Amino acid sequence: MQTDTWANLIGRIQALSGVETLLTAEATLLASIINRRAFQAYRYSDSWSRYLTAGQARPGPTGIIPYSYTNATGNRTVGTATSDGYVVTITTTVDIDGDFVTGQYVTIASMTYVTVNPNGAFKVTVTGDDTFTYKLADTSLTSTETYVSSPAATTAPVVISDVDTFIRVHAAQPFNLNSALELDFYAESDGAHVIGNSTSLIGFWVTYKKVWAGPYDSVTNTAIPLEWFEFIAHASYADYLRMDKQNQTAVMEERVAMNFLGMELMKPQNQFNNQITSRMSTHLSRQSR
Repeated sequence: MQTDTWANLIGRIQALSGVETLLTAEATLLASIINRRAFQAYRYSDSWSRYLTAGQARPGPTGIIPYSYTNATGNRTVGTATSDGYVVTITTTVDIDGDFVTGQYVTIASMTYVTVNPNGAFKVTVTGDDTFTYKLADTSLTSTETYVSSPAATTAPVVISDVDTFIRVHAAQPFNLNSALELDFYAESDGAHVIGNSTSLIGFWVTYKKVWAGPYDSVTNTAIPLEWFEFIAHASYADYLRMDKQNQTAVMEERVAMNFLGMELMKPQNQFNNQITSRMSTHLSRQSR
């Protein structure tokens, strides 16, 4: 997604305020104000495109979906691996134990092959305590092959983002051709507690808002989301005016900032982000909530 730079943001605020050079103390205060405003924009909506993840498979072995997932816990060594057409079946040397689940992407590495390369990142289907399958890209394959795990082929779940806000939880892949059972949940400090998990699922399809990417600065995190750029610039300038006791002018500048934010908030609405992720559908009706 599009970004602008910290340097351009500082330049825009200086241009608005008519200040050519910031003192060190002023620059420190301004950085704090910028990040306050950036976090305000982040909090304004759960439907920002860069932060929304819809229907992602995440483990929840005890019926609790953690905010953070440590992908290294899912690393396994391949015991046996065979293909039947374009479907590859892998048995690991240690049980999977819910450390990765159906629907997650897992990277397969170091398997020796003769005809078709089985290595890469694939969406998997867990079929047993120590077994999972995945589909190769070429679905026309009909041959079979036994792969060699030598010296030691590995499986490693692809990293998934930390959760800031849980939005919806489904028992199967949602927003697809088939309907999926939606599950109620409540959030505590350890994650989303799923209610009514009658089939004892250990993995869920989660729609959530990712953790904020800030704070931003001039050295290590310089990419400012373009959709927030004008809001942050004008809102930070409004704060600058308040520090100078120009309160009435600050109120006007705050309105300009909110107008910019309002225009940007139209994008997730027009893209149906905030409708699809909050809409209830049945065979009789469809409604947003």
